[in-house]
Amino acid sequence: MRETRKLIVVDFDNTLFFTNRTSFLASKELFNIGLTHADIRKLPEDVRRSIYHLAATKYGEHSRPNKELHERLAGSRNANVMILTARHNSSDEHTMRLLKKHGVRIKRLRSRNSSEMGIDDGEWKGKVVSRIAGRYGEVDVYEDKLANIKRMMKAIHSKKAKVAFYLVRPRTIRRIDADAPPF
Repeated sequence: MRETRKLIVVDFDNTLFFTNRTSFLASKELFNIGLTHADIRKLPEDVRRSIYHLAATKYGEHSRPNKELHERLAGSRNANVMILTARHNSSDEHTMRLLKKHGVRIKRLRSRNSSEMGIDDGEWKGKVVSRIAGRYGEVDVYEDKLANIKRMMKAIHSKKAKVAFYLVRPRTIRRIDADAPPF
């Protein structure tokens, strides 16, 4: 009997690493006021991108690892791990450095290029996962935004892979079923 291949897809910001502090510091540098993620989400897209880019490239070392998720990944030795982040690919070097520093082994880092930046995060992630899910028997997706999970569920059309979604919060990781409300 052949062993089932498994893919674990993990979001980076506020999923694998808690990055609120990095955005706070970046907004403070750019605007002399530290903003919360909720405040940043209300800003125009180009301003948000500037904050997030500075947060990733200059303040990434202030990210805190999600210990529970790191332990899950460490215990999944037979699975391929892919980081799927809505960050622009200009941050990849900094992201890889942080992953290496914390001993996170991955098969692939997938971030967005400039032409993909205008696509809704959940829709974009759903398309990416949908394209590769059929190569695996199982796919586990870890994400911190319920709206992104819902959009990914709509976009993923793999009949070959069993796909499971997990909502990641600072103190919990909870499976979200497609046919049941999350709470």
